[in-house]
Amino acid sequence: MRSEIEQAVQLLRRGDDAALEDALTLLQNTVFSFSMRVCGHREDAEDTMQEVLVKSAPYLPKFESPNPNPNPNHPSALQSLSRS
Repeated sequence: MRSEIEQAVQLLRRGDDAALEDALTLLQNTVFSFSMRVCGHREDAEDTMQEVLVKSAPYLPKFESPNPNPNPNHPSALQSLSRS
């Protein structure tokens, strides 16, 4: 799992508003970069990023990497959400 995702998950497990804001800030660049590759247009990528972050935030504290040594070429859960 990417380090920013791990950090965001740990922050979200704290359960307070400041931790939520910090976690979403950590994830923003990763999700936006992927969304930009998928969407191709900045406005669409920004909309997709916001939707992914809002939809995924409640589930991230429960997220655990299924593999301690994940394949960096395998899409993460956030990337999968970006495609939907």
